Amino acid sequence: MDENPSRLDPIVERFRRTLERGRLATTYLFIGPVGAGKLWFANLLAGRLLCQQADHQAVAACGVCQSCLLLAAGSHPDLLHVAKPADKSSLPIALLIGEKERRGREGLCHDLGLRPAISTRRVAVIEDADAMKEESANCLLKTLEEPPPRSVLLLIAENEARVLPTIRSRSQVVRFPDPASADEPAAANESPQVEEVLNAVRSGLGREPLDPVLLGRALEPLMRAGGSKADDTSSDADAPTTQSAAQASAKKKRASGRDLLRVAVDEVIRLQHAELMRLAARNEHRTPAGDAIYRRLERSMVAAEEVERNANPGTLLQAYLQDLAELA
Repeated sequence: MDENPSRLDPIVERFRRTLERGRLATTYLFIGPVGAGKLWFANLLAGRLLCQQADHQAVAACGVCQSCLLLAAGSHPDLLHVAKPADKSSLPIALLIGEKERRGREGLCHDLGLRPAISTRRVAVIEDADAMKEESANCLLKTLEEPPPRSVLLLIAENEARVLPTIRSRSQVVRFPDPASADEPAAANESPQVEEVLNAVRSGLGREPLDPVLLGRALEPLMRAGGSKADDTSSDADAPTTQSAAQASAKKKRASGRDLLRVAVDEVIRLQHAELMRLAARNEHRTPAGDAIYRRLERSMVAAEEVERNANPGTLLQAYLQDLAELA
């Protein structure tokens, strides 16, 4: 992939702020398709975390210290990296806890607990986190539950559904945009509802400052598409067929609500990122206007994660719009 892709600027800025505030988590799960920049960013962040002279307000290593020179040579003792071998269908358990004769005395989980050699912490990059069998995942789980001091784990996966829930729940998920569609608006020809949602988002974001009230009013169809608990049951207890049909209809409504909310949040992220790039081109991204966009992007990324967790679309939209209004 291209070096330093601008479409990842919102993610880079998110971690810059995290580092600046000293709120780095122990484990992150980077999700995205091939070419999305997951490994590129993992290496960037690992270099920054291991750098001995890093600028605390940047997500980049200095490039000249001993740590950076070792990283460039591929021989840094505090950077651990495992990936699925080309001839394997899953990540071998030996890479995590060692071969049978030395199990628990070598492998990534063991090495991560060793004292850092030259940096202040150890960093592990685990590719193909969605290609772990249950046995391997359970071994890693022990490390995630009780991470060694001064350690950070960066997990990389393409298919979130294939990452065991126990791993996902102990990681902060970061979703990387598809490079094939990151700069394009969401497809508007799928249904009239999608077109309506896109127009609503563009109307609400086309004003300065952001007008969440207008956005919420225009997204009212999305609220209705979310369904309600009243749709889940039938008043006729003696008509199981009718009840089943009503439940199926309500479920379909909620699914439609989630799909439309996903479209709305993705479009907010796309438009805010485009505006951020315009400010950056004029060197105005570190202004109050730029800070406001960064905050909206951070909140929108959280909303995108909540959509994937199957949160109720109506409730989620209300909370999202309320937070956007406070950030405007």
